[in-house]
Amino acid sequence: MSSILGISGGFIPRAQNSAACLIINGKLEFAQEEERINRIKNSRGLMPTNAIKEALNFKKLKINNIDFVAYSSKNLKLINKIKSYFNFTFGYCPKIIPIDHHTCHAYSAFYPSGFTKANIITADFSGDGVSTTINLGDKNGIKRIKEFKKPNSLGIFYGLITQAIGFDLDNDEYKVMGLSSYGNPKYNFDKILKIDKNFYKLNKKIINSQELNKSSSLNLSRQEPFYSNFLLKTLGIKKRILNNINTKKKIDLAASAQYQLNLAAESLFKWTYKKTKINNFCLAGGVALNCTMNKHLSNLDFVNNFYVQPASSDAGNALGAAIYAAKKLKEKLIFRDNVYLGNSFKNSQIKKILKNNNLYKSVKKFDKKYIAKLLANSKVVAIFQGSHEFGPRALGNRSILANPKNRNMKNILNKKIKYRENFRPFAPVVLKQHASKYFKIKKGIDYSSMTVTCDVKKDVKRILPSCVHFDNTSRVQVLEHNKNKKIGDILIEFGKLTGDPVLINTSFNINKEPNVNTIENAISTFFSSGIDYLILEDYILSK
Repeated sequence: MSSILGISGGFIPRAQNSAACLIINGKLEFAQEEERINRIKNSRGLMPTNAIKEALNFKKLKINNIDFVAYSSKNLKLINKIKSYFNFTFGYCPKIIPIDHHTCHAYSAFYPSGFTKANIITADFSGDGVSTTINLGDKNGIKRIKEFKKPNSLGIFYGLITQAIGFDLDNDEYKVMGLSSYGNPKYNFDKILKIDKNFYKLNKKIINSQELNKSSSLNLSRQEPFYSNFLLKTLGIKKRILNNINTKKKIDLAASAQYQLNLAAESLFKWTYKKTKINNFCLAGGVALNCTMNKHLSNLDFVNNFYVQPASSDAGNALGAAIYAAKKLKEKLIFRDNVYLGNSFKNSQIKKILKNNNLYKSVKKFDKKYIAKLLANSKVVAIFQGSHEFGPRALGNRSILANPKNRNMKNILNKKIKYRENFRPFAPVVLKQHASKYFKIKKGIDYSSMTVTCDVKKDVKRILPSCVHFDNTSRVQVLEHNKNKKIGDILIEFGKLTGDPVLINTSFNINKEPNVNTIENAISTFFSSGIDYLILEDYILSK
């Protein structure tokens, strides 16, 4: 029996998405990202100090109650720093278990998937010198079949395109994905990312030579180009395209990059299936957050079951590291069947803060019919309840809800609340029993965590115009009522009023900020944006 603290993050600028996870006696108890607490987006170069404290507080533990710290890297220089960090920050250092970066990604995907046997593919920028792995998971554990070493990386490919066409590397790749739906994949990227019948190969010439020079004492920062002039020339542009200029060429380049990524990932899946004849697939790593690619993969005819780790970024490696350690200790793993793994707040705490801010007199008690009526009248409602979601997607506990039937709602949300680019779409949430009426969902694919997009059915874009993307797809959250009763109740009541039990569900934050984490964060964001109503557990706050 053991207490295991899994962590990701680090001391180097490239380390990001730091997080902490707690597994006690084999049971997953807690997982949360550092950015949600310290309010620094991605928390680059930082250890998850606040997340560790939150995990310990959650179970009323002290650091010397922890038997093992599982860390998502085997870099010995970092391990020595980890020991120093724990002694310096907490006054005590449990035994450190260092684990290979991509092994953590693989463990984070396979064991929570529930599959008894599956192919596991991990892909990111890089970690411990590796960028992609192909693995087989079964009752005997996880075996790595093949790996692609840095810089032969799908994450580097997509990241450099992201930077070259005007967005931020290691941050805005999802914007390129969203923009790609508006364009045509008319540009041939074979000189950048070559794909043959088995695998892909990245042309190293597209990378800034300083990044490839291992003897250099200077690492490139995100304020400098990671791409080379060769890449610009190959793309047919003289210099980096500015972020606020969305030309036809920029849009088509985004579409071409997405097309090439889809084909490269498909080649990995085909080779793997040919080798193993297994129809179950798991996916993790930063590249796995590309839900458009995931749609393409899920539709391959040999894919029967498909699971994407909801926290596929390096945050998920805190979970993967803890799982690895628990398996080595022969613990029987017990997972929750949802991603509501972070901190939570009681009604008594909320009431106290509302009173301290002279807000309590104006609150109402939660009423699902009242909320549904507000939403049907196109009011925007934020909800703050239960435990924080683990991963980048808000799934009903730290969410903003809105009426997708209102044709102007996408513009309202982007301009008055999210303060972001107008090309970016919004995702729908729908109860499982109603999902197939609106969305072309495929049996065996996990749509519960907004990791896979799907096509919408005929006339849905007309019925629900503000939650369907330009290309007639949606990144749908298919919800089982018992996993989030409040959201399920609101959906049912909204359906009674409008005839369509579907809502927009977007993260409860404004542009460039992490999702809200505390009651104070929620109230502050509510009053600094165009949100009309705020649900705080059993209370409703209005302006």
